[in-house]
Amino acid sequence: MVNFFLVCLMLAIWWFTRLGFGAFMIDPALLFIGGYFGTYLIYKFVAPAVRISAIRKFFVFLAPLTIFCVWAGGILLYLNVVSSPTIYLSFLPDSFVGENFQSGNDFMWNGLGVPVLFGNLVPEQFLPTYHYWGLNILAIIIWLSFLPALFLGIILGQADALINRPNKIRMAIYWLVIVMIGILMSLAVAGLISLVVAMY
Repeated sequence: MVNFFLVCLMLAIWWFTRLGFGAFMIDPALLFIGGYFGTYLIYKFVAPAVRISAIRKFFVFLAPLTIFCVWAGGILLYLNVVSSPTIYLSFLPDSFVGENFQSGNDFMWNGLGVPVLFGNLVPEQFLPTYHYWGLNILAIIIWLSFLPALFLGIILGQADALINRPNKIRMAIYWLVIVMIGILMSLAVAGLISLVVAMY
C-alpha cells in the first residue's frame, strides 16, 4: 500500500510539475549522470537510514518509473500534446523552454539551452519533425537509448556505493569521468541530429 501511494505521488509530481519532460540532446546524459548519482546517494546514504521496508522496496520502482516519465513526457512534447512553457513549473527562462519555441516538438530537438551551444539543431523548416521519416526514426533511436543510459548509470552508481572506504581522490576523478561520459553522450546525440538534418 505504501509503495502504491509513493508511485502515485511520483506520477502526480511528474504530471503537475512536468519534471520528466526533457529534450533529446539532454536526456541521455541526464539519465546517465542522474542515474549514477541518484543511485549512489540512495544506496550509500538513504537506504541504510530508512527502516521502513516498503519505502526501501520503492527504490526498485524508481528506474522503471523514471523511464516511463521520460518516455511519456517526450512523446507528449514530440506530438505537441503539451506545450513547452508549462514544463518545470515555468521556472526556467523563456529562452530555454518558452517563447522561442514554436511547439513541444521544436523544444524536443532544440530545447533546454541547446540553441545557446549549437544553434537550432533542427531548423524551423523541418518542424514539426513527425512529418519526416528520418527524424522519426532518429527520435525512436534516441528514446530507446534512454533505457541503457539510465541503467548503466544505475549499475555503476550501485557498484560504487557498495565500496566501503573509497579513495576520495579516485572517487572525485571517477565522478568527473561520469560527467564527461554524459557530456559525450549529448555531443553524440547532437552529431546524429545534425547528420540526419544534413541528409534532408
